[in-house]
Amino acid sequence: MAIQVTNTSIIEVKKSDRFEPRYHHVFNKFDEYEKTSKFEILRFGDKKILQKVTDGEHAGQTFVDKGIRFVKNSAVKDFTINLFDGFFITEEKHKQQKRSALKPLDILFTTIGHLGATAIVPENFGEANINQNVVKIKIMLRNLY
Repeated sequence: MAIQVTNTSIIEVKKSDRFEPRYHHVFNKFDEYEKTSKFEILRFGDKKILQKVTDGEHAGQTFVDKGIRFVKNSAVKDFTINLFDGFFITEEKHKQQKRSALKPLDILFTTIGHLGATAIVPENFGEANINQNVVKIKIMLRNLY
């Protein structure tokens, strides 16, 4: 393994409040890429694209045999959502939990279990909701194109 050298100014260390070489190395690479590319680097918290971040209700759920699909963190796999785990909530409960209702192209991110599994809600997914162990990220697509 070769040693890599990264130069970072004290201003950047103070601004980021981090003295971690890997962190600054990645951002230096982003800066290099942005200067030599036609593409713009967008960071996760960028106000131009981030519309909303939320999780599901923290109270327990009562499941029913049929109803609105309920996505638990165990159903979110890398790049896909398991449709066959069989958890459903009533339409009434779904309407009460508007902030965690899923829409096409929402990004799901797990916070426990297989930490960091990420999937995009497909266009034809239908109505669904999430639990507290899944984060829903909504981006503003119109600003990306």
